[in-house]
Amino acid sequence: MQMFVRLIRVCLLIGIVVFCAQALTYHLQIGEVVVRVSNPDLNLLYKHLKGLSTSEVFDKDVGLASEYISAQARYNIEVSSAEASRGFLGGQRNSAIISVGILAIIFFMTFLPWKAWISQTVRRAVYGAQEIIISCVNLLGKEKKRNNISIIGQEFLMRYSVADEALKWKQMLDQGLITVDQFEEARRKLLEK
Repeated sequence: MQMFVRLIRVCLLIGIVVFCAQALTYHLQIGEVVVRVSNPDLNLLYKHLKGLSTSEVFDKDVGLASEYISAQARYNIEVSSAEASRGFLGGQRNSAIISVGILAIIFFMTFLPWKAWISQTVRRAVYGAQEIIISCVNLLGKEKKRNNISIIGQEFLMRYSVADEALKWKQMLDQGLITVDQFEEARRKLLEK
């Protein structure tokens, strides 16, 4: 088991190193795109034409103006292409960084005492289940004993003395609410208690 855990840790470390290298590569590529786009050669070559309108440029030098306009168009295309590349490379870099974070978390989780924690949790669950089963059995036993007394108003039986309860049964007999047999059965159950 220890060998397996060590193998997993080595694999996680290799993954962390690979994704770090990948993130760094993407980051450097983003820097290269920025340097390539902000190349000042165009600005130096055609700085005397900057700020002039197209007609003013054509008036100065038609050949130079067409070269400047095509260079400016290439530059604009390169800028938009670079922005797209930066967005793509930035997303790839962020994915690599997230992967490093996830692998690092998993790597550090391998050092946690999972075996002890799981056995302790299982032990607690089993003990709790035993307690629940014992309390259910006890409640069923008490309920079974309580169900043996089938006296009207048995939920109030605990609050009164046996003499008070017998007196109530006698009053019900005198009023004709119950029969003599029912009264005798209730009295017998009360005296057994």
